[in-house]
Amino acid sequence: MKNPVKENIEDVKFSAALREAMLDQMSVASLPGSVFSFKPSQLIVRLAFIDFNSTQFLKKINNKTNITDSPIEKYVTKVVTGGKKVNKLD
Repeated sequence: MKNPVKENIEDVKFSAALREAMLDQMSVASLPGSVFSFKPSQLIVRLAFIDFNSTQFLKKINNKTNITDSPIEKYVTKVVTGGKKVNKLD
């Protein structure tokens, strides 16, 4: 499979352009590093990985203003587990 961003990397000069190329050409959402105080010319992006059924989760919590840990741990299990593993690295 061809990587369109890699093929056109010479055209990408700023992190915002990299973010746009990734979204347009690969459907990968990210934030440019420039919003995190990196120089715009640094080709840095921040990715977020979503590994849960957000529709199911949102239906279960309805319009509650107080969301306890219980539904989060039940419906967002892999994200919670990953967060705990990252916490252990500190």
